[in-house]
Formats: sequence, C-alpha cells, structure tokens
Amino acid sequence: MPVLVHQPYGPIYDAMAVQLAAMIPNLLAVEWPKHYYPVEPADLRVELVQEPLTVAQGEVCVPTKPGIGIELDESALQRYAVKQ
Repeated sequence: MPVLVHQPYGPIYDAMAVQLAAMIPNLLAVEWPKHYYPVEPADLRVELVQEPLTVAQGEVCVPTKPGIGIELDESALQRYAVKQ
C-alpha cells in the first residue's frame, strides 16, 4: 500500500519527515508546503535553521548531516522566544 507522509508543522518536523520518507520503500509522496521553500521574506521554517531544506527538480533533498540533518539557529530561537 502506498504511504503518504504529511508534515505541516515546522522545520524540525520537516527534516524528520524527509528522513522518514527516505526510508519508506513504498513511498507515494511527501506532502510538502511548497509555498514555504523558497520564501521571500523568509518565514520561520527557513529562519529557525542554519541551512533550510532544499527542493531540486520537484524533490526534497534529503540532508546528509548527522541526526535529522539540520541545525537550529540559536539566535533566531532567542529572537522568537515567548517570554513569560
């Protein structure tokens, strides 16, 4: 049965979903919020990571860095932190 990965939540979940999708032999597609990549001006999906995920020829490029393949931008996290 074909599998469709859905991931509407943000840059960490985006990276996790791409890694998951890359391992599924019967993958049909990954629902990808195409309006997020590339975005001008950049939204949080792009700003919160040091190197945003990329799309080439209609396919999301699977990151090759350790873990899920992304690093968070600590300064961006501080800028958008909700102070209580």
